[in-house]
Amino acid sequence: MGRVSCGNARTRHGRARSGERMANKYEQFRFGEFTLDPARRELRRGEERIELQNQTFDLLHFLVRHPQQVIEKDALLEGAWVMVI
Repeated sequence: MGRVSCGNARTRHGRARSGERMANKYEQFRFGEFTLDPARRELRRGEERIELQNQTFDLLHFLVRHPQQVIEKDALLEGAWVMVI
């Protein structure tokens, strides 16, 4: 299992739900050779762009915002699936 790091160009003020970091439109998540860029809705492996369906991207984004946490089904459904509705 790889580690997730987050690079922030700026900080954002505000509060997140319990246990959730606030998303920053400038942040990127790096894990292994992958970079997830939420602002561009892109996943890259090095320079190669990997196409993801919207729901798959939302799920991956949710999971990298909660590193090293066990996510209960209800929280996952609320956090990732609600974005589609």
